[in-house]
Amino acid sequence: MIRAGSMVARVAALGLLAGFAAALWAGPVAIYREALDASHTRVAQASALAARYRLLAAGPPDGAVPRAASGLLLADLPAAQSFAALSETIKQAADAAGLAVQGLQGLGEESVLGLQRSGVRVRGTATLAGLARFLATVEGGMPLLIVDGLRVQSRQGTGATQEERLEIQMDIVGFREPT
Repeated sequence: MIRAGSMVARVAALGLLAGFAAALWAGPVAIYREALDASHTRVAQASALAARYRLLAAGPPDGAVPRAASGLLLADLPAAQSFAALSETIKQAADAAGLAVQGLQGLGEESVLGLQRSGVRVRGTATLAGLARFLATVEGGMPLLIVDGLRVQSRQGTGATQEERLEIQMDIVGFREPT
């Protein structure tokens, strides 16, 4: 029997306190730290994307290198070649992400804020993870490409699996200097 106030009782109490602190650290604190690290990563990615958008919107200061040299804009090519280059970039990203492209359609060009806007409508199928990888590749790469009008449709039945393919359609646009 352990007497209250004895050295054995104190050591046992300290052992219990250390065990409780270790359990607390291994449980909720570790989960919180993982969530905090993931949040910091998402904030850093969003900040980098916002900085790219600000750079594109600001344009070059007087006497600076032209905007096309910054790598944000599409190559200065005629409309047909611009569509082909944009389509090739999209196909490469789709192959890497596991997205099956079923069709590409040119959206034409229009002038927006002194730049030519070129776009491609993409139809295809992908898993949810493949779609996420594709979007991250397209929006995170160079030149700056923007995904617009994303539509996702599932043909999920009663016995569907996690790896079910989704039908997707989206417009992907980029900008280039006017010719």
